[in-house]
Amino acid sequence: MFTYILIFPMIRRLALTAGFAVLGAVAFAPKAQAQNAAPSEETIMFNGTVGAVCTFSDTNPGTLGEFSGGLTTAPQGGGTSGETTVTCTGDNNDISVAAPRKIKAPANFQGSSEAFVSYNQDTASSNGGPNFVKVPAGEATLQVNMEVQSNGPVPPGAYEYEVTLTAVSN
Repeated sequence: MFTYILIFPMIRRLALTAGFAVLGAVAFAPKAQAQNAAPSEETIMFNGTVGAVCTFSDTNPGTLGEFSGGLTTAPQGGGTSGETTVTCTGDNNDISVAAPRKIKAPANFQGSSEAFVSYNQDTASSNGGPNFVKVPAGEATLQVNMEVQSNGPVPPGAYEYEVTLTAVSN
């Protein structure tokens, strides 16, 4: 019995100590947690080139008048200039003019035509000479004129021509 008394309390202490050891290991053990991944970043670059452009606006048609030997937009023949505004984003801009295109005229009217575009003191022609005028960046008002030299008398009737301008920003 003596042995039993000595061993039983010892086993009890041993069980109690083992219980505390297991409890301490569980309580103070590092917790298993999912690690948050470091954020991943990527920089996306964008680049490009914006070209210079010209646009026309505020266009007013001209009127044709008769002069000896043809039609004109000149005031002495009773005509008026056409006018348009060009807005360019580039610094080096050329405006050229094409020959007038006949839309409507009496069937027996024949003649050679020429158009002009003017900016400040510079004038370009559709039939030679300087073939463009230079305009600066920003807004510029252009005067557009034309004439038709008739091969004979100018017959009565309705006349309609169109003149095309081309803007190129270099």
